[in-house]
Formats: sequence, structure tokens, C-alpha cells
Amino acid sequence: MAAPVFRELSDKLFAIRPDIRMPLPKDTLRSPVPFIQAGLAGELNNAVATLGIGVRNQSGDAEWVKPALDSTGVVLEAENIRRGIMPDVCGMGLKDAVYLLESQGLNVLVKGKGTVVRQSIPAGTTIGRRTPVIIELQTGSLPQNPTKV
Repeated sequence: MAAPVFRELSDKLFAIRPDIRMPLPKDTLRSPVPFIQAGLAGELNNAVATLGIGVRNQSGDAEWVKPALDSTGVVLEAENIRRGIMPDVCGMGLKDAVYLLESQGLNVLVKGKGTVVRQSIPAGTTIGRRTPVIIELQTGSLPQNPTKV
């Protein structure tokens, strides 16, 4: 019931106030390769191949990979995941990070949205089942040196 009224008001507002229309942000990176997050090897291979971007898989048969760029396109590097050892989830999206951490038996608390930029347990630390871990996410591109909390 409220939707038609809201639409009418918003249409009128845009008609009388063209200054509130914001242009789309310009691509300042000038990169032919979109921002790619770490995740499952099969999914990343399919996504990059579908976009027609050159991909070199240096991960062997690793299930989890982290992308890197070189002159030929995207290089997928293996992310070593071992049971009982805290993985590095910085650079991953929420879905992949939560899936990976919960499969390790951890209780995950999420702060923010976007890409994981911090984790409360440093990568490589021995972990036990039901250990709580906090992951902090940030919208936008990943900082040059993601940090652990």
C-alpha cells in the first residue's frame, strides 16, 4: 500500500531536484580485471573463465585459493587449509569465510559488511572446536596489508 505512494513522491522529488541525482563512480583503477576475492578454487576458475580473463592456476588441486594479478591476468595460488589450524580469511567474502571457519568448528561472529579485513585469531594459530572468532568486514577494496585483530 505504501509503495505506490513512495514511488509517486520519489518521482516528483527527482523531477524538481535534479541536483540529488548522483553520477555513477568512475573506475579509477583502470584495470581490465575486476576485484576478485579469495575463495573456492572451482568457483573462482569458473567466474574468471566466464568473464574471459586469463587465469593461471598454480594451486594444484587445492580447494581454497587466493588470487593475485600478473601481466597475463589472474594467478590462483593455493591457500593451505589444515584442520585445527586457523586459516587466513582476510580477502574473502562473508560467505566463503563463514563456511571455511565453521567447517573448522569455530563459532563465527561477524562485524561489518563487504570483504574480511581482520580476524581475531591470527592465521596459523592452533584452534579448538567451538572457539569463538570475530571477523571484521569492510566495504570497498581490500587494504594493501590486511591486518589481524
